[in-house]
Amino acid sequence: MKVMKQFTRLPTSPPRLRQLGFTLVETMIIMAIIATLFGVSSVLLSRLIPRANLVSTTEVLTAELRSQQLKAMTGEKNSAGEVDTYGIYLQTDRYTLFEGDSFDPDSPGNLVTSLTNYIRLSTTLPDQVVIFTRGRGEILNSTGNNHTITISDTLTGDTRLITLNPYGIPE
Repeated sequence: MKVMKQFTRLPTSPPRLRQLGFTLVETMIIMAIIATLFGVSSVLLSRLIPRANLVSTTEVLTAELRSQQLKAMTGEKNSAGEVDTYGIYLQTDRYTLFEGDSFDPDSPGNLVTSLTNYIRLSTTLPDQVVIFTRGRGEILNSTGNNHTITISDTLTGDTRLITLNPYGIPE
C-alpha cells in the first residue's frame, strides 16, 4: 500500500502589484545631490559678480580717460563755446569728469560717477587729478613719469591697474 503523503498547501498571498514612484531613500539621495550642486555653484557664482564689476569699472574708467583726452586733443568746445582742457578728478568711491585747467567741485558741467560699495580707487597722480592739455592731450604738469590708478575690490581683494604714460595714454 502506498502511503501518500498529503501535503497541505500553504495559503498563497495575492500577487503583489508593482509599486510606482520612488522610495523615501531614493528621494533623499536626489535631494542631497541637488543641494550639493546648488551649494558649489552658488559659491563659484558669488565670486564672478564682484570680479565682473571690477573688470567693468576698469574698462569704463579707461574709456572715460580716453574720451577726456580725445576731447582735449580735438579741441572740443566747452559749455561756454571755447576750446578747453578736460580732466578727471579721482576720489576713493567716485570720479568726476570736468572741463577746465583745474577741478571745481561746484561746476555745473561736472559729471560724477559713483562706484559700487566695494570698489575703491587710489592713484599716484598729484592731487588725484589728471588734466589733458589742449591739442596734444598730454597730462598737464606731468613730471615725465608714469602714473597709476589702482582699482580695488574690497570683497575679493582683487586689483586692477591703469597706467598713464606722460603722454596721457592709458595702458
